[in-house]
Amino acid sequence: MHPQDSFTPPQSRNSLSSATPNPSSLSSSSRSSSPFLHSHSDSTRDSGIISTESADEDVPFVLMERRRDIAFEKLLQKIIAIVEDTLSNEKLTKDLYVLRQMRRNSQGYVSLKLVASVKAIKKLTSDYDTVVLALRKSNKLEVNKSATKVRRKDALPAKSVATSKEPSSLVVVGLPEVEATIESVISKYKEFGTIAQVRILSPKRPIPAYLQGYVAALPYLGQMWCAIVEYEKPSCTMAAYRELSKRIDELPVTIIGPGFKKNVTKKFKMYSL
Repeated sequence: MHPQDSFTPPQSRNSLSSATPNPSSLSSSSRSSSPFLHSHSDSTRDSGIISTESADEDVPFVLMERRRDIAFEKLLQKIIAIVEDTLSNEKLTKDLYVLRQMRRNSQGYVSLKLVASVKAIKKLTSDYDTVVLALRKSNKLEVNKSATKVRRKDALPAKSVATSKEPSSLVVVGLPEVEATIESVISKYKEFGTIAQVRILSPKRPIPAYLQGYVAALPYLGQMWCAIVEYEKPSCTMAAYRELSKRIDELPVTIIGPGFKKNVTKKFKMYSL
């Protein structure tokens, strides 16, 4: 056989066209099995489904973040409400200690640490920055630039309220150093009422400015471990003072505030280093 006998002539374009399968004529199964035969509509639909699934996966995280934001905002509003109430006219006329602190400052500021130590605030948070952030959002309060003090935007109550004859705090003198802690003092003197604040005075540190006026009558301030105990109610301060003054085995006590000089106990006068 000659080579030309086995030669197959090239097919025409028409014959090639008829031999090549038409994509539209393929079955759905054969089309899906081919990685190259995806219609534009299929591609669009698939990408849409992927996008939806991705968004669904983020929903729990987004909701959790929103809930955290809402809870934090509620916390800030609670802090604002407590401090605004603490520095309100009604409360300041009863809490002469805080009122005096604000009057001593020429601009009416009070220590933010003092405010943050309020029992109701401490139950909510112990984070100082959170308290600062909250008070900066208040419409009634103003925090200084260094975030160390806060004051009311309204004027303080009339000075006449500071002439109350009720004592402000109980002074305990001669604490053993091991018992010179806030926790220990609260535990020992809470029997007379709810304690709002305790301040420990160390013989190694300067006497706070608001106690300087008592140093002449109480020379032990600044020389011994002392505690300044402030009760929520002045009546509790007097009850503690009267009862402790009768107990022979108790440490010397006195009160600071109106009537201070005449209320110094004999035992306190006789106390020696």
